[in-house]
Amino acid sequence: MQHNDLLRKLTLTDVRNIMQTPCACPSSSFLYPPCGHVITGDLNIIQNKELRELLQKGASYREPVSRSWTSVFSDVKESINGFVTNMSHKHKIKPSLFDEWSKRFLSILGNRIDFYATQLTYRHGSFVQTLDKPHIKHTLSQLHNSFVFAPADKAANNIVVICKRHYLDVLMTELGIHPTSLTCSGNVTYTPVNKPAKEIIDSHICDLEHFDIKCSVEDKCLPQFFWIPKLHKTPYKCRFIAGARRCTTKRLAVIVNLGLKVVREQFKKYCAAIQKNSGVNAFWSINSTAEFLDRIRGRKVSSAQVFDFSTLYTNLNLQSVKEALQGVLDIVFKKYTHICISKNKSFMSKKAYRGYRCFEKGKLFDAICFIIDNTYVCFADQVFCQILGIPMGGNSSSCYCFLIFCEFTYMMKLLNEKKLGLAKMLSNNSRYIDDIAVVNYIFFHKLLGDIYAPDLIAIRSGNDDHRVAYLDVLIEINSDGLHTSVYAKVDDFNFNVVQFSFPSGNTPLRLGYCIYSSQLLRFARICSDKEAFVSRARSLHLTLSSRGYSCSMLIHECQRIFYANRLLLNKFGWFSPKQVPVAMAILP
Repeated sequence: MQHNDLLRKLTLTDVRNIMQTPCACPSSSFLYPPCGHVITGDLNIIQNKELRELLQKGASYREPVSRSWTSVFSDVKESINGFVTNMSHKHKIKPSLFDEWSKRFLSILGNRIDFYATQLTYRHGSFVQTLDKPHIKHTLSQLHNSFVFAPADKAANNIVVICKRHYLDVLMTELGIHPTSLTCSGNVTYTPVNKPAKEIIDSHICDLEHFDIKCSVEDKCLPQFFWIPKLHKTPYKCRFIAGARRCTTKRLAVIVNLGLKVVREQFKKYCAAIQKNSGVNAFWSINSTAEFLDRIRGRKVSSAQVFDFSTLYTNLNLQSVKEALQGVLDIVFKKYTHICISKNKSFMSKKAYRGYRCFEKGKLFDAICFIIDNTYVCFADQVFCQILGIPMGGNSSSCYCFLIFCEFTYMMKLLNEKKLGLAKMLSNNSRYIDDIAVVNYIFFHKLLGDIYAPDLIAIRSGNDDHRVAYLDVLIEINSDGLHTSVYAKVDDFNFNVVQFSFPSGNTPLRLGYCIYSSQLLRFARICSDKEAFVSRARSLHLTLSSRGYSCSMLIHECQRIFYANRLLLNKFGWFSPKQVPVAMAILP
């Protein structure tokens, strides 16, 4: 996305020039009055029809690429050589041992290519990409002079056009930079660092050696700071993100994240043992919609409420996070001395194992603290350190463990105080990241201050105890009992959201049909009523067929996925997958 390129190359001189140049927003018909600048998801702002139609297909859309069979063979050969290098290094064997295999593989590949070169017609034909056309490049360059292209929050495939001056002004306000003088005073969340980025990077490289991590050349950088607009809010709001595919702390953050997943599972087992003896569930955290549905289905539900932490990433006191993590680790490491981590498998153990990154409790805690305390972001030539909250875009497992420990501590307090009735009512709660679903207890708002830290603000979503949306589930409670259907937050947005793939793109056709079948499966698992399922399924079918996907192939995929999952159809009163397309009224 273009906002990444802008920020990566930005200097304070560039910022000064942009801020001193008046923008043309006041005279634009796409002006957003609350901020006085252009922020729009309406791509009619782009006058070039060819470019506009391309961008309307979404940020993830890729045009077909015309490639010669020679270049295909060359790329596969390069990948094979890379594979041989990696395998020989991993298993400590000579690369020459792969020579016969490589030669045979490339021979078969060459024969296949010779056959397809004469027999196969490329489905897109000869194709010149839109963005390679000179007049499109010129148009796009002119747009980039005045605007920033960024993804929309909760609709990352949608492209939002934002006034460049306003985009930088919002970033500077958040970081505590004066928009005119560009002096950096910072604020309670971000403090300017009077060190060059290179000095911080060199310090990180030295500190990472303690964790046996070597920083690659690509990782010798700090995250960029950017924001994306929340167009579904009134007025529009911003989501600030400290993001980087590569940075000094990335490798350690990935390892810590894998380790904390194991810690979470071990803590879950500990809470399960308590529940077995007391009947009280002190572990509210869930991983998926399926886990939430398992908790509420088959249970008599009289009310449901949903709360959302609006300040989880911005107001969280880092010292409180560390103390909670220490409490979780103390419990998890009671029976174990090490946590062994690898990309494919991680586990707790009583000894260190070869081939794994093994951490004792103290070393794992030090690694977590290092990640928390070294949250640096770059803007232009300035470096800032985040001293409050956990950054969006980084490893957030530590703050989730913080919430787990808060909930566990409160539930144990209720048990110790013999408040078994309240403890069992709260045992129905579910929390996915920062969203809490409370079932059969309507006074949860009075307990928030006792359970969580005072700097965490949880806001209730809606006021109806009998109709709430949680994750991608719409819950409705009436005299007939509990009913669930699919909820899509994008349905409430005041703009069209670009979803799913296009058959005209540079992706396998099969991908679109697989997306279709997986979505049908998700709809069937969530919906408790046939009518709700049929409505969603038919809408999806019409969307994909209107884009050019084969109607007969979509019907085939529908029947195929339900032949493999027939039991899901029982609740709808169907006994054969052939009844599904009939009910959806999509037969040709």
